[in-house]
Amino acid sequence: MLATPTILSTLVTDLESVTWTPGGGAPEAAFQAVELWRSKDLIDAFKDLLINRHDRVCIVVWTSTAFGPLRGGAIPVLERKITVTLVMSDRILGDISGSRYGTATHPGVLGLLDAVSWQMLGSHGTTGEKWFWIPRNAETMSISDETQNLPSREVIWLDCELNLKLTP
Repeated sequence: MLATPTILSTLVTDLESVTWTPGGGAPEAAFQAVELWRSKDLIDAFKDLLINRHDRVCIVVWTSTAFGPLRGGAIPVLERKITVTLVMSDRILGDISGSRYGTATHPGVLGLLDAVSWQMLGSHGTTGEKWFWIPRNAETMSISDETQNLPSREVIWLDCELNLKLTP
């Protein structure tokens, strides 16, 4: 069975290869940093985003794993669904609208959502140990930390499922 940390590591690597194309330019990496967040605490992830030195970041947060039987033939098949949340941000200081909708030089969080949703959809992993990536729900919000006097940041979080079929 493919270990969850291995799957998450592959997810981070695959997200690092997502690209976007600025107006009139060549494709470039959508994110300047992609990190696997070691905690389920999204508040801590948001705080990290506020002080992160990169404009375009993606934080991967494991949130749950569920198992369930699949109907099939004589061989029992078990489905494993790993749920992750991607917390993505494109910081443009002084331009919250551009951070959300994009500009000629920044994709904005909705542009990052589109790039990730389109380029990540489908099978990932090695032959024989593949998993399927499915986006579910996305929401945007502005985050700030007034106690530290840091500028706000536009973020979008995307709930995703990583589906695997397990057979004995």
